[in-house]
Amino acid sequence: MTTKGLFIIGCKLLSIYCFIVGAPLLFNAISTFFISIDMPPELKTSYFIGNTVVRITPIFLIGSGAYLLKNGEKIFEFAYKNKETQDSKIEEGLLLAIKACGIFLIIQYFPDLLQSISSFLSYKIAPQVFDMIEQKSFLFKNAFSSIFSVSLGFYLLKDGSFFLRQGIKKKLIA
Repeated sequence: MTTKGLFIIGCKLLSIYCFIVGAPLLFNAISTFFISIDMPPELKTSYFIGNTVVRITPIFLIGSGAYLLKNGEKIFEFAYKNKETQDSKIEEGLLLAIKACGIFLIIQYFPDLLQSISSFLSYKIAPQVFDMIEQKSFLFKNAFSSIFSVSLGFYLLKDGSFFLRQGIKKKLIA
C-alpha cells in the first residue's frame, strides 16, 4: 500500500476516534439547553461562555471526524505539499506516523484550548468579588499545554522534519 493510502486510512481511523469521543459530549451539550440556573447578572456572561464551549466541543469533534472521514486526500495534500513521498521505507513510515500524531494532537487538545480560552474570558469578565477558582485552576493547568500541543500538532502535520531527522540520524539497515 502507498503512503497516501496509509495516510487516508489513518485519517479514517482518527475520524472514528472523533465520533467515539464526540458522541457522549454531544449528549452533555444537549443537556445544557434544558438547565436553568438562577444566578446574579454578573455571572451570566461567564456562564454563557462556559456553556458555549461545552456546546462547541462536540460539534468540533464530530465535524472533525466527518471531515477526516470524507477528506483524507485533501489533508494528505496539505501535509505532503511540496514533499516527495517516495523516500526510503523507514523514512516514509516514520513521516507518516509523525503526521498522524500531528492530527491526533490537534484533535485531542483543541477542546482543551477552547475551554482554556473560555476559562480565561470567564475569569476576566466576572467581577473580582467572585472567586473564580475553578476557571483559574483549569486555566493554569491546561492553557500552556493545550496551546503547545495544538501548535506541535500543526507543526507535525505540516512539516515534522526535526523529529524525522532525529528518528533517522543513523542509517538503519532495511
